[in-house]
Amino acid sequence: MTTVLVVDDDPAQQLLFSLLLNRTGFDTVTAQSAFEALNILAYDNRFDVVLTDLRMPMMSGVDFAREVQHQFPNLPVVLMSVRPEAHWDDDMPMLGVAFLQKPFNRDQLLYAMRYAMGQNQALC
Repeated sequence: MTTVLVVDDDPAQQLLFSLLLNRTGFDTVTAQSAFEALNILAYDNRFDVVLTDLRMPMMSGVDFAREVQHQFPNLPVVLMSVRPEAHWDDDMPMLGVAFLQKPFNRDQLLYAMRYAMGQNQALC
C-alpha cells in the first residue's frame, strides 16, 4: 500500500485529504506543520510521497519541499495551493516536486500523486 504524509496546518483540510486518499487505497499519516512532518520523516521511512499545502506558518510549503528533497532526495512531494503563482519556483519540478491547484477532484489528486511518484510522464 502507498503511504502518504499529509501536511496541512488546517485540521479540516488534513481530514478531507486523508479521507479522500484512504478511500482510494492510500494509507495516510498527518502532520500540522512542516516541522512536525520533518520530525515524522526523520523517524519513519515508510512514506512513498508527501502531500503538503503551499502556505503554512513558520515554514512555507516550498521551503518544506526543498528541505524534504535535501534530507530525503528520493521522496516525492506534491504541493497544493489555491494561488501557486505567488510562491512557486521554476526549479520545483527539477527537485521532484509536483503541483496541484485547489480546488481539485479525486482524479486530479490521484494523477498528481502518480506523477510525483514517477508513474506518469505528463505534467500536472
